[in-house]
Amino acid sequence: MLADPRREARWLVGALRGTLAHYRDDPRVASLYQQLSRNEIFNHHWHNDIHVAHGRCIDNQPLHMRDPTTGQRYTLDVQLTEITDVPEIRGFLFWPHTDNTE
Repeated sequence: MLADPRREARWLVGALRGTLAHYRDDPRVASLYQQLSRNEIFNHHWHNDIHVAHGRCIDNQPLHMRDPTTGQRYTLDVQLTEITDVPEIRGFLFWPHTDNTE
């Protein structure tokens, strides 16, 4: 489970905004947008925010998660990649966050 779902939803909608704009003439994008528009959180961020994300940079913060069974928090670093030959495919890599400030 996401520890900060509002922040992550804002990032995800921002990432979708940039990607969907690139393919705005594709009927599949219109269909996906119609499906997502049924979601209240998506609609809030889509219509009340201008955030566009082209990577995983939310104030340089890692992804904070919570185990749904134990409630224990853990943190992941995230890397997003775009395959240059096939920009429709994105790679997502997650690994345990280590604090390098010590």
